[in-house]
Amino acid sequence: MSEYIPSVTSDEIELEKDDKRDEEIQGDKPPHH
Repeated sequence: MSEYIPSVTSDEIELEKDDKRDEEIQGDKPPHH
């Protein structure tokens, strides 16, 4: 993981996490609702 930190900015990391989080939310919501 530490190897990615120098080549990727914190903003890009946050965006990547947000994208994955959105996918998880969209995947979780239908069954729960």
